[in-house]
Amino acid sequence: HKEHQEAGVQPNLCGSFVSLWFSRFFAGSPMTTTRQAIDYFFNLSLFLFVATGFIAVASTGKLDTATVVLVSGAIGLRGLAFLGLTRFHLQAGTVRAFTIVYFVFYVADYFAISGNFVSATGHLLFFLLVMKMFSAETNRDYLYLGLIAFMEMLLAAILTINALFFGLFAVFLLFGIATFTSFEIKRGFDVSAQ
Repeated sequence: HKEHQEAGVQPNLCGSFVSLWFSRFFAGSPMTTTRQAIDYFFNLSLFLFVATGFIAVASTGKLDTATVVLVSGAIGLRGLAFLGLTRFHLQAGTVRAFTIVYFVFYVADYFAISGNFVSATGHLLFFLLVMKMFSAETNRDYLYLGLIAFMEMLLAAILTINALFFGLFAVFLLFGIATFTSFEIKRGFDVSAQ
């Protein structure tokens, strides 16, 4: 304690700053528990993990404009939730209906629109990303989102490898470590609460 005062740093300043920052952006209300802070950090790191994967694919220049615009809009809308500006959420029945319709579209995409397996499957991947991003509630949903992020990075590696890809891959790994570390902490809280 005395060493901190001599250095001109108050103890717990960093913790106070982080707490205030989380409180400011957590749906407009102050965070009162460590669990809320962990959930917020986990959700934010998972979002950034997935978003970095999409940016890596989009930066290849091989995605069609409609996919880039639609998925970027969905990611932007989800990002606004971390600022407390929106609370958009899809119900399970809505996701199920969209998924059934999309599988019909996937066949049309493969044979008539994209004309190849990689593009049609890329569109399917981004559709699943958007659906899961707005409907995830369980640990299984979060694991699916993490898997989708890895698949995005794999798609980016298939489409191109350049210096930008390696930079985005490094950022992707950073967010991946944050995501899976906070996921384990979150699971630990779930187990101790039972």
